[in-house]
Amino acid sequence: MGHSLIRSGALVLGAVLFMASNTSCSGSENALTPTPAETRTISNDSNVTYTTSGVRVLAAPDSFADGDSLALGVVLNPGDLPAQARNPAIHAKVSSVVLVDSADSGVAIQTPLNVRIPLINRDELDNNTSLRLFMFNELAGRWVATGRNASIADDTRTANFTVDALGTYGLFRAVPLRVSIDPTRTVGKAPFSVGFNAVLKGGTPPYAVIWYFGDDSDPEVGEAVSHLYKDPFTYNATCTVTDAAGEVATAFVDLRAF
Repeated sequence: MGHSLIRSGALVLGAVLFMASNTSCSGSENALTPTPAETRTISNDSNVTYTTSGVRVLAAPDSFADGDSLALGVVLNPGDLPAQARNPAIHAKVSSVVLVDSADSGVAIQTPLNVRIPLINRDELDNNTSLRLFMFNELAGRWVATGRNASIADDTRTANFTVDALGTYGLFRAVPLRVSIDPTRTVGKAPFSVGFNAVLKGGTPPYAVIWYFGDDSDPEVGEAVSHLYKDPFTYNATCTVTDAAGEVATAFVDLRAF
């Protein structure tokens, strides 16, 4: 790992340490509250536990060169990081962790370290059997997918994953596709025009959005549409969304023309 990335990680750790020092926190009080920075020395074939954060790191026998050891600093759930990520799907953050070379030693990780971190309550994982692993890119200011997942241990409410570089890692669950309708108005004197906006969350972009206006007119497509209701009546408009993975979500809204 280059010194610039390590220094960057150290800056993040320092900022989080300052914030944590002004916050009464513990992993058990709120799973997404930053914990104070902790440092432990890790070397080949060693297992270190960070008591405040509950993080555990295991080094394989050949994780480092002979004679090398790493002053590994940890903060669980550092603050001021985006809570969502897209790449390619929308994901919601479950937990995150900073792993940094506290001594700026430049020790290289030759074989990935196994990391275990505590999770929020199981019922908040929406039955995900695995969590997507992202790494935070400080220059871009966003989460970047690593293409890997983390396994969930039901008995300990922890997630396990491996890293071959230090940095800030986030665990995300895929958010199910949801849609709601935001109309410009719902009541008016006929004839009256209504603008419809589909409010989309989750799923896998791109989305296909189709509208049925409930008055025997032809459907229209698009996330934002408008429609003219000519006659007095109570209409039921429907928005149906299909995402790139084939998931479907539907929303309804009643409109009254008098």
